Amino acid sequence: MDEVLAPPLWASLVTITAVWLITVISPGPNFLATAHAALSQSRRSGVLVAAGIAVGTTLWATVSLAGLALLFQSAGWLYAGVKLAGGAYLIYLGLRTIAAAHRRPAVALPSRAPWTGRQA
Repeated sequence: MDEVLAPPLWASLVTITAVWLITVISPGPNFLATAHAALSQSRRSGVLVAAGIAVGTTLWATVSLAGLALLFQSAGWLYAGVKLAGGAYLIYLGLRTIAAAHRRPAVALPSRAPWTGRQA
């Protein structure tokens, strides 16, 4: 079991957890549920809803990341495939962006009359 959670994996988990925490505190359906509970019932209800959401999201993220880590560790070819597919997609997006830039003619900005100091 120690090989599964090696130090480099822990560093990745901490980084992803930090990103998840930023995502979790962003407003969304969870915010609406918490605000609804707090406004319609009590502050305590709102805090309990928020705590339940935080625990559930943390548990879900941890379990899914651990599952992905185990999957990629046991199937190295799958991890390599995901990296190659991601790289291919980024190349595709880059080529599409370059092609789009060459298709559109440069738009000249309309010339403006020099400022005379008078207001109309």
